Amino acid sequence: MNRNPLLTLFFLTALLSQTTFAHPGRLDSSGCHHEKKTGGYHCHNGNSQPPSVPQPQVTEPSSAETPYEVKQGLTCSSYLKEGDSLNDNGQTESAYKNYLEAYKIAKTKEQKKAVLASLAVTSLKREQTGESLQYLQELLTLFPDNKWAIDFVKKK
Repeated sequence: MNRNPLLTLFFLTALLSQTTFAHPGRLDSSGCHHEKKTGGYHCHNGNSQPPSVPQPQVTEPSSAETPYEVKQGLTCSSYLKEGDSLNDNGQTESAYKNYLEAYKIAKTKEQKKAVLASLAVTSLKREQTGESLQYLQELLTLFPDNKWAIDFVKKK
């Protein structure tokens, strides 16, 4: 009667299995998560309602609070990139001016590290050894274990 037991097993498995829907992601502390496909937020483990989350209020800074550089779309990294390009083309003075502008608007320690290193190297190219050492000293104040800065000071 059963000619193909494999085919029979397949049909029995298909009939007996429950339909499940898997979704990626983990649950937060309240047993809920965001659904990527639908954009919704739902809960598991008996939680029927997601907890209410206050929405952050976003305020736009007034024009008096916005620096000129930001209004013009110039960022610390754009000044650094332009300075690097100018330095590569032998335009050391123009590169130095770009790095100074980047220094004025650098906010994070990582931005300051990149700017101070660029200013130190470029100052040395401009034969301003004292200035170069001042930038290195400031860099080492922020990052006392910076191997590059320590080695650079030893070489000079």
